[in-house]
Amino acid sequence: MKKISVVMLILMIPFFAFAEETALPEGVPEEGFSYSGYARGGVAGNAQGEAVGSANSFTANGAFNQARFGNEGNYSEHLLSYTGHGDSMWWSVNTRVAFDIPGFGEGWNNISGMDYGTILPEAYLRMGWMDSGISIWAGNRYNDSLAIDMYDYYINDLSNAHGTGIDGISLGNSTWSLAYLMAYENSEDLDADGNPTVSRDGTIHSFVVRPHFDLGHGTLSFKAVPTIATGFDGARYGAILEASYAFNSFFGLTEGSTELFGYYDFGTGVNDVKYNYYKADAFRTGGGVQAGAILNDRWSMQTTLMTEARGNQEIDTDGTWTTFAVRPYYAVTESFGLMAEYDFDHFAFANSSKNSIVNRVTVAPTFTLDTNSTVFSSPRIQFYMSYAVGDLDHSDAQDVFIDGTDDMGFKYGVNFTVSW
Repeated sequence: MKKISVVMLILMIPFFAFAEETALPEGVPEEGFSYSGYARGGVAGNAQGEAVGSANSFTANGAFNQARFGNEGNYSEHLLSYTGHGDSMWWSVNTRVAFDIPGFGEGWNNISGMDYGTILPEAYLRMGWMDSGISIWAGNRYNDSLAIDMYDYYINDLSNAHGTGIDGISLGNSTWSLAYLMAYENSEDLDADGNPTVSRDGTIHSFVVRPHFDLGHGTLSFKAVPTIATGFDGARYGAILEASYAFNSFFGLTEGSTELFGYYDFGTGVNDVKYNYYKADAFRTGGGVQAGAILNDRWSMQTTLMTEARGNQEIDTDGTWTTFAVRPYYAVTESFGLMAEYDFDHFAFANSSKNSIVNRVTVAPTFTLDTNSTVFSSPRIQFYMSYAVGDLDHSDAQDVFIDGTDDMGFKYGVNFTVSW
């Protein structure tokens, strides 16, 4: 019998070490510290050559949101977590710290009160079992919202609620999440001029049921959130109902992704960037599709089509918003390309015959560090020009109107986007 040399044993050590490693079960995070994030920023000017905020956006009068390309302010967020492993369980501490310049929406938790704000949209503890994907959590987190990427629009953003829940419950081909959330909010009755008349406060309790079904060719997801609010003028109730179907191709035609979605909220479940203490007859409903495609070595694209209607919310902007955006990209070289976007917005006011329509076109030479640049590449730097015409919301577009007009806007600038 031949002897194994010491040299051979040393060379075999990495093999034995690798062989002893075991893959972690799905849902169990790697041990140790992790850090990821996202940042965007830029400067812009108007047709008069004046510097304007990069977030001076072209929004249709009454519209609930706007396409984000060339319309966003400076912002960054940083996700930090630490995970420890035990013999049978693991635990993690998770935070998301964001910096928004110069302000931020009411749906985020302001922990500085400054214009150059620091915000804490997520902070929670989590623990789970090493032999399964089940985990429990407590704190403040996003709770798996539908996100419309081209509009940076979160459907039913519950991030300003605190609570506890359990994730990763496997039942057949489905995975379920359950949670209880609590938020304190207020809303106001408004008169015809938008001035507050009656103010109401309430504590909103929500129970989240969130199943995902693996269908092989795609994932079918639902979210049901019954809500009840208690306040000084009596209890109110409502619900969030949401469904989506996502699959890994561009409508089954080519490489990419597609997501179909729909939602209906009523009463205290009516939600935009925050909970609201609405009456039971208030509603919000909508749906649409968002998709992206790699068409060939040169061409790629993103597109979104959606509509949303709101009613009985005691405000004068109830109505139906319909929007469409398409963003093609042509790679001239491995790290340089031409990006363009066309946006269409239509808003029909519920309480009048008035309609508003806005068309916008943006073009942007784009540089990226990606060696195979596409519309999805990051990081990237873009030099853009944006022109819009139509019934623009003056509160958003007041600094970007072309002189002598109130229905045409122009903006140019440079921005960057990076994620890690």
